[in-house]
Amino acid sequence: MTVKLAPLGNDAPFIQAAIDALPALSTNTGGTVYLPRGIYRITSPLVIRTGVRLVGEGQRATRISSAAGAGVITWTASINNVLIENMYLSGSSGHIFAPSGGNADWGIVTTTVRNCWIVQSDTTKSIMHHVSALDYDNVQFLECDLQRASGSTVPGFNIINSGGAANENRW
Repeated sequence: MTVKLAPLGNDAPFIQAAIDALPALSTNTGGTVYLPRGIYRITSPLVIRTGVRLVGEGQRATRISSAAGAGVITWTASINNVLIENMYLSGSSGHIFAPSGGNADWGIVTTTVRNCWIVQSDTTKSIMHHVSALDYDNVQFLECDLQRASGSTVPGFNIINSGGAANENRW
């Protein structure tokens, strides 16, 4: 199932409703939320689940921008078989990708972020954050541009584990 949306004011409820309307992966279908060209402003993170494909028109065409205090993508249970593709993701004061509540049991498996421009403008937040480095398996960032604010206090590649250190070697 593909859901097309048009940019509005606070788009989080509309995008989330489209994600929630997708069939569960247990039906072997999953689904795609397609975001056409535009700027989508969100005031709360988008909650993804297994089998979701969030697809835009391109790095410079489809932009999801979080408001102050919000991350961009979160999950509330372990996820796998997720694709985020062809968009610009911008965080202002939350981790770009992080499990809801930082639950160490909510890992990511077989997930791809492809052709995305990812910008973290908060100097104390990461692009991907988790409380345990063991909860990622086959997570790929392919053909992505990663940018963080100058003066960032988050080390390295800006993906951190429970010790707060960059976890570059797992990517």
